[in-house]
Amino acid sequence: MAFQASRRSAPLGVAGPCHLRSIQAYPSVPGFIACGLLLIGLVFAAHAGQDPVMIDIRPYVLSPETSGPLLEDVWPTLAIGPSRAEEIARKARDLPWAAALLHRMREEAATVRKQPPAVPRVQTGWRHDFFSPATGEPLIYEADQPDAFRVPSTGERERGAAQARAWALLTHERTARLMRGLALLYRIDGRPEDAEWVLDGFRSQASWWGDPRFGRPARFARGLRARHFSILYDASTLIVLADAWACVRDLADDDLRSQVEDGIFAERAPVIEAFLAQPRGLRNMNAYAAVALIRMGAAAGRPEWIEAGLNPEHGLAAILEDNLHDDGLWNENTMFYHFYALVPLIGAAEALLDRDGKLDPQVRRHLGDMLEAPWRITDSRLRLPAFGDLGCPRTSHLGTWRYVYEWAAGRLDPERFGPMLAAITEAGFPRRDLAALAYGPDDPGPAAPPPAGHDLLGESGLALLRGEGPDAPYVVFRGGRYNGGHDHPDRLGLILHVGDALLSPDLGEAGYALRDGRNRAYHRMTPGHNTLFADEREQVGTARITRDEDGALTGVIGRDRQGVSFRRRVRLVGDHLLVLDRWQSGRPVRGGWIHHGPGRLDIEATAEALPDLPPLPDSTGWRELADRQVLGARAWRGSWQPERGIVLAVSGVADGPAELTVSVAPGNPFIHRQGVLLLRLPGTDRRVASVFSWSRGNPPDVEVRLTKTGMVAVLPDGRTVELDDTP
Repeated sequence: MAFQASRRSAPLGVAGPCHLRSIQAYPSVPGFIACGLLLIGLVFAAHAGQDPVMIDIRPYVLSPETSGPLLEDVWPTLAIGPSRAEEIARKARDLPWAAALLHRMREEAATVRKQPPAVPRVQTGWRHDFFSPATGEPLIYEADQPDAFRVPSTGERERGAAQARAWALLTHERTARLMRGLALLYRIDGRPEDAEWVLDGFRSQASWWGDPRFGRPARFARGLRARHFSILYDASTLIVLADAWACVRDLADDDLRSQVEDGIFAERAPVIEAFLAQPRGLRNMNAYAAVALIRMGAAAGRPEWIEAGLNPEHGLAAILEDNLHDDGLWNENTMFYHFYALVPLIGAAEALLDRDGKLDPQVRRHLGDMLEAPWRITDSRLRLPAFGDLGCPRTSHLGTWRYVYEWAAGRLDPERFGPMLAAITEAGFPRRDLAALAYGPDDPGPAAPPPAGHDLLGESGLALLRGEGPDAPYVVFRGGRYNGGHDHPDRLGLILHVGDALLSPDLGEAGYALRDGRNRAYHRMTPGHNTLFADEREQVGTARITRDEDGALTGVIGRDRQGVSFRRRVRLVGDHLLVLDRWQSGRPVRGGWIHHGPGRLDIEATAEALPDLPPLPDSTGWRELADRQVLGARAWRGSWQPERGIVLAVSGVADGPAELTVSVAPGNPFIHRQGVLLLRLPGTDRRVASVFSWSRGNPPDVEVRLTKTGMVAVLPDGRTVELDDTP
């Protein structure tokens, strides 16, 4: 970080002249290596004028750099069995876009068949090890590179035993999806060469699954053994293998049938049933386990497995009833796991449709709510906030999950979800998935406009403020209950997008193997978010958000375990976000305030004596704040220089002396460094008023004052706006 000290006079919202010091925070990685992580339209823009069918798809939602064939489809993949082959064939006969997709699949199959099915005879590993410890990026998967893995931003190769085991897992999963793709082609075209490749794959699979050397104690399952890393990994792979087997079972001899149905399915089924019987919240793992039983039962003619998977205690209806907030969001409170859980639930719904020809109205309603909830929280570009574990803000887009909207528009409710699917397509995500062929509508119809205006979801506590125009601001205000697990302690946190720019995004999280030994990481701790805290502790509790008639929002966390209450008021006025914060406690505490932005952070602050405070902890979540500059201040203004030429500025004032720290912190991936502004304020009742502003020119000049009843801001156009600290 470069440090410059200067003195000049400026009002900054306090009476009379005041002295300012100027400091600048520079990310240590020059130029913000873009590394192709902005997914929106990236691949398609590079192939302008070409047939979109011939553009490689993205088969692994965690990696924007890995591409693959349409035949492979995507991870996590929808269950697609032989009952959908006739629909694929019909579409290809009637619809040019579907015919082009099927033609491509046939061409890809000819290439795939040139090599035997890849089923590495090694113990597979944890997918979270397939990330670069140096940059935090997902490594690029290459089928011919089992021990040297390319880092997207640098091109360098990393080597490690854990990464090699993760590569083996991804290879097993990829081969299963390719087997399913060729098996579907066989059902459509009847080409024996497609079926024979699949049957060869099952011979290799049976040999691997039946080898006790590759088993291991299952993660997250007491007393059970998994073949892959966990019962979850077993189940997700078995779903795909079962659908492939259902397509070619009639061609298998008795020996292979025994190897697959007895050696794989029947050996795993009781283990999965035992897993489902263990006490735990019915979350994403249970969803995959239940659907694995259903799909294996359908493929092997074992109705008792189907019934076990549909058991009222842990089947589709129970999972939906017990794991959804009343607004449709998955109760693990993460964007990634919302969709990750939705994928197998769609497989369970398909099993019910195959068996009964209909869905229970309650199940239909829950699935519809679960699919509509992400749409409700998108910005004007259909990007999603990346809150909670896993995922990256630069790739969190509704289009990443377009295939579940293919199913929704084709099988659940065309009138409700067809317009959403069309909007995703218009946003730069062509209909080029197996799901489009197997489940999607012939034509989704006209596109729905992106969600607009303010919104306040129910039990999840998410509040949204949206502006208008080409650079429409989008603010997410985090409420709801902190649930632990995949959730992050980030309540009262702010997420800010403006137009194309992710000015203050939630970071999500990279692979879990990058955490420290206590399962902690900067991205999933309170200081990694734009929120409030006290005494440098992790935030706990429930944030309740209410909305005023004028659109202002109030978020409150009542007295926490340490007796501290937090209160944040926010109001969007054009290109300005007013924020009024308060900490109250029956004993002296160190109130904390932190905000991140991508790019260089320049700060000017009044010269005040530093409060007498201990240093920040030397522990995960705090030690990542590098290149620190600390000063005492009562008022400040600053600006970040982020992407796409939009400047984010902040003007703030405290009700007394505060410690101000400017630092640099990792983004997601790590190389996207952030400038961080951190405040600490000692006392029993402290207040801070801030205005965040944005423009494509110079940082807006905003004057901020605290009043007895709230705050006042004088905007660059001379308007005066207020935000009262109403009870």
